[in-house]
Amino acid sequence: ALKRVSALHYRPPLWCSGFFSGDILTAYCVVLRRSKAPEFVRHFVHLEDGATASIDVGTGNAAAPPRTPVVLIVPGIGGSSKQHYARALVNVFEDKGWRAVVYNHLGCDGEPLRTARLFTFGDCEDVRSALLLVSQLFPQSPLAIVGISMGANIICNLLASPPPEVHIHAAVSLCQAYDAHRAHEKLSWLYNRLLLSKMLKIVREHSKVLSASAELDLLHVLDANNTGQYDERCTLRMHGRWDSAEHYYKDQSCLQTMWKIKTPLMCMNAIDDPLVPHELLDELRQVVHLNPNIALVTTNTGGHIGYACGYLIPKAISFADKAIVDFLDGMFPHDDVWNDDDDDDDDDDDFDVRTGKND
Repeated sequence: ALKRVSALHYRPPLWCSGFFSGDILTAYCVVLRRSKAPEFVRHFVHLEDGATASIDVGTGNAAAPPRTPVVLIVPGIGGSSKQHYARALVNVFEDKGWRAVVYNHLGCDGEPLRTARLFTFGDCEDVRSALLLVSQLFPQSPLAIVGISMGANIICNLLASPPPEVHIHAAVSLCQAYDAHRAHEKLSWLYNRLLLSKMLKIVREHSKVLSASAELDLLHVLDANNTGQYDERCTLRMHGRWDSAEHYYKDQSCLQTMWKIKTPLMCMNAIDDPLVPHELLDELRQVVHLNPNIALVTTNTGGHIGYACGYLIPKAISFADKAIVDFLDGMFPHDDVWNDDDDDDDDDDDFDVRTGKND
C-alpha cells in the first residue's frame, strides 16, 4: 500500500510555486476550495457526561455489500462535514466503493450543545464513542480512520491508548504537528489570529449554554488576544485538568505516545506547511525509526491541507485525497474483504513500513 503512495509525485499548480507556496496552498484550502456536497444521514453519539456529538454517514454506497470497508474521517480544529476537504474525501472514498463517515467535533455540527463542553486538541474518548457507533451501524465492515490536522492528533492518541472495542485495520494522519506545544510556540501571529477567530465564533454560537457554566467568564474568553489566552480562559476552566496552556498542549500531544501504536499508520506532511514547521518532523522521524507500524511520507510543498492539483485550475481531487485513498484501498484487498466470507482480522499484523518520502 505504501508503494502505491510513494509512486505518486506531487506537482502543484503553476501559481503555487515560490517562497510562499505553503501559504498560498493553505489559503486555497480555506478560501477557494470547493467540493460537491455528499448526501449524509446524521446519527447522534450520546456521551457519558451527557454531551451529544454527531457523525454524518455518506449515503453514496448505502446499498454496498455488508463487508464493504468504512472510513471514519476526523476533521481539523472546529471541523465537521461542512469542511470542503472532508467532503472531497467522502466523494473520493465513495467513488472507490467505500462507505465514508465524518465525525463532527463537539459544538461544530450546527446542533445545540447539551452541556457546557467543547472539543479539546487531543482527547480521544468522544471519537472512541463515535467509532463504536460506526461499528454498530456496519458490524461486518472493516474499519479505517483518517485524521486531519487536529483530528490527526486525536486519532493518534486513540491508536496509542488502550484499544477500542472495535478493530481499526489502518489509519492516516494528515498535516498534524505531533507536538502542539512546539507548534504553538512557532505559530505566526496571522495563523494564531485565524485559529482564535474560529474558536471564538464557536463560543459565540453556543454562548447561551456556555454562559450558564460557573467555571467560565464568557466576556473574558471573548476578549482573548491569542489562542494561548483562549485556552487559559476557556479550555482549561471548562475541563479543569491542566495547570496552564503549556501543560495542556504538552499533555494532549500525540508524539509522546506514538511509539505504542500497533495499527498500520501513514503520516503525511508537507515541508512548507506554515502551521507545522518542518523541524517538528525530526522527532517524528525518530519515532518512525523505532516503530515499524508507522510511515512518514513528506512532500516538498503542499501547505496545510492544501495539495491542490492541476496546471492552472485546481481539480476537485487533491494530491492528499488520492494518496490517502490509495494507501487505505491498498490495505483492503477487494477479493478478500469485500465479500461475505470470514476474514482473519490478523492479516495486517505483519505490516512493516519505514520512512517514505515523495519529492
